[in-house]
Amino acid sequence: MLKRLPLIVICSLLLADSQAQELDNTTSFKNINRDTYLRFSIDNDYFSARDQQYTEGVNLEVCNPALKKNPLTWLLINPHYSVTRYGLGIEQAGYTPDDLDNREIQKRDRPYAGTLFLRSFLMATDTFRKQRWTSILSTGVIGDIAM
Repeated sequence: MLKRLPLIVICSLLLADSQAQELDNTTSFKNINRDTYLRFSIDNDYFSARDQQYTEGVNLEVCNPALKKNPLTWLLINPHYSVTRYGLGIEQAGYTPDDLDNREIQKRDRPYAGTLFLRSFLMATDTFRKQRWTSILSTGVIGDIAM
């Protein structure tokens, strides 16, 4: 792990001018190949030295076979592939307008906003056909209640 640290720092510096984006844990290249896991992630555009559009996010996700019994899971589309993982997540995201010094409403720009939502998901993988199906149900709030 320590040998990789300089590479991570270098990559972070090279990407310092990039835009922040929300983390999508259901994409195949971010797959954790386990039935049970806990994932915590934080993303922020601080290193790009600008707060534009999506600003920051915190995500906590748990995947466990016991979540198959979660009542929200019954609302998800399940193709019944060979491997199915069930999960539950909570996510908070913050958004800002381009001009942080201007306290007036900025027309044609994103307002200051926060979102908080609960996400129930399943990821079904057909190992024979090399296909993945992801079904997600997100329910949440926006505004002051989202902190």
